[in-house]
Amino acid sequence: MDPNASKMEFEQWEWDSRLEEWGTKMNLTDEITVDVLFDPKGINENEGFHIVYGQWEKVKENWRKLEEDVADHLLDIHNEAWNDEEPITKDTFISRMTIEAIRFWSDGTAEVYFDDGDLFWGHCILVSLNQDGQVVDADIAG
Repeated sequence: MDPNASKMEFEQWEWDSRLEEWGTKMNLTDEITVDVLFDPKGINENEGFHIVYGQWEKVKENWRKLEEDVADHLLDIHNEAWNDEEPITKDTFISRMTIEAIRFWSDGTAEVYFDDGDLFWGHCILVSLNQDGQVVDADIAG
């Protein structure tokens, strides 16, 4: 990435003074647009947007692996405790999740929010990513 690039060069960001974070919508794929949030606390804003851009690229490059990792973390929990019918497959699990938002933190980590497609009776799937864009944890929230 160009070290002189600013937040405006890759997306239109808006400041939310209530949440004290930046937000925009970005295309993850040609079919998927997500809310992208960035909490700049504790970091120079331009440096922060460089981190966000780098992390965004990692998420885009590894999108399918990220979905598979979430399913690896939660499929057994769904089938054993939340599913009253026949167990579902990993592919079915992935097809029912819908990404809603990604929140990037100034330390390079991120949280990914999925609609659960009623896998967990309407609870959100919350996924933590490390600085390398890899899944650290996936849990049910809300």
